[in-house]
Amino acid sequence: TLKKMYEEFDGNTPAIFADKNIISEDALKALKTDAPFIANDIMEYKREIWNEFLTSIGVSNLSEKRERLISNEVDSNNELINLNLQSQLIPRKEACRQFNEKYGLMGEKAIDVKVRSDLYNLVKEFESVTKEYQEDKRNEEIIERGVDV
Repeated sequence: TLKKMYEEFDGNTPAIFADKNIISEDALKALKTDAPFIANDIMEYKREIWNEFLTSIGVSNLSEKRERLISNEVDSNNELINLNLQSQLIPRKEACRQFNEKYGLMGEKAIDVKVRSDLYNLVKEFESVTKEYQEDKRNEEIIERGVDV
């Protein structure tokens, strides 16, 4: 029978069975499937995937209220966002450099990529300090060899 076939099926799909005497009270019956309600879990999973995508493209996405989050959670999310932004910025800057070089664009006409990001500023500061350090080392070596700068 259909009822037996449904009992053997393990898909938790609701089903309604009817007989030829559809007008009678017992004609329509629904079988209880005991399928769990998981719509909330599915929505939460969808939110997690969406937030992961937003983080990967560098968009801040803390879905919970910020005042409920501890500062380490906020900082951790911001670090990840900045790292993703930085990883996408470097190839773009290189492409702009190559384009400008190829077409002779300089000054105001040059193409560039700008990002408002704490990490970008930190990297630029590090590059500046590193460059100064390398120049100082070079100057020290020149002085040690007895050559005036």
